[in-house]
Amino acid sequence: MQKLVKSSNDNIDTAAVVASLEKEAKPLFSKLQKVEAIRDVDTLEKASNSLKALKEIKKMAEVRHADLVSDIKEAVKKLKASEKKHAAFFQPFYTKVASVEENIKLAIAEFYTWQETERKKLETKAANGKVSVAKYAEKSAELNIGKVGAAVKVTTYVVSIVDASKIPRKYLVPDEYAIKMALGEGIKVPGCELKKVEKARI
Repeated sequence: MQKLVKSSNDNIDTAAVVASLEKEAKPLFSKLQKVEAIRDVDTLEKASNSLKALKEIKKMAEVRHADLVSDIKEAVKKLKASEKKHAAFFQPFYTKVASVEENIKLAIAEFYTWQETERKKLETKAANGKVSVAKYAEKSAELNIGKVGAAVKVTTYVVSIVDASKIPRKYLVPDEYAIKMALGEGIKVPGCELKKVEKARI
């Protein structure tokens, strides 16, 4: 039989203890294993007495078992106390991390709510002709940002100009930036001119 453990108190070999108990119980096992059926009082009494004796040996085994593992249980108890002590030091850190994580997740959720609101505003402006196609495309791209780490994306729509000549005039908003650049380069743009405006710069 393989050696299991030794008690630090008396250095008793666990395997030797179990072997001794098994040796003492062997005759009882032999008798009881032969009992297939009980048909008379004599067999009943013999089987009952043998079983009683075997259970006494089991009680002895339980006592020796408890004695052998007593210091192990004490060591486990101390380890648990030590684990609890260390956990108490780490817990404030874990709590801070959880708090920061919760706040950031809330901020991210608020950002995507704001993003969706801005997207709807932009679409409304585009529909009412209050923003140029170029500006709409630029702002729309800025707002088309997927949510990271949450497997969720905010979907937006970008206008694709198939035939600019067919777009109704009310949706054609002048691209002031492009016009300004053209005029600055000396290119004439009908209906537009550069106007000098004084601004205070701080």
